[in-house]
Amino acid sequence: MSNYELKKTYSQKEFLRESMLMLSKNVAVPSDIFSSEFSEIKEDTYCFSKITISTNINYQVSIGYDKTEKYTERERVYNPQTHKYRMENVTKTKNVTNWKPVYNSISSSCDYYIVD
Repeated sequence: MSNYELKKTYSQKEFLRESMLMLSKNVAVPSDIFSSEFSEIKEDTYCFSKITISTNINYQVSIGYDKTEKYTERERVYNPQTHKYRMENVTKTKNVTNWKPVYNSISSSCDYYIVD
């Protein structure tokens, strides 16, 4: 956290002159403002604090998705008519998870001002 102090650096006449110039350049300001009376200009000092917050996040995740795959396997099968076993190709299915790694980082920074 940093602390600052701002002090008005214009004299009262300079401040009024700069204010009038700034107002005259703004088309949204009505022209009769220049014939208005202004209250006394006071010199103030403003203190404020600046807080800077920075974050940096690195992450790694694995994202998996399931799919069904077919495969063939030799299997011993009993034939009740012949009372014998024989080897046959049998098609089966299984669930397989495919994993994909994901890496990323996020950085952010912001400033907050607190006026006293």
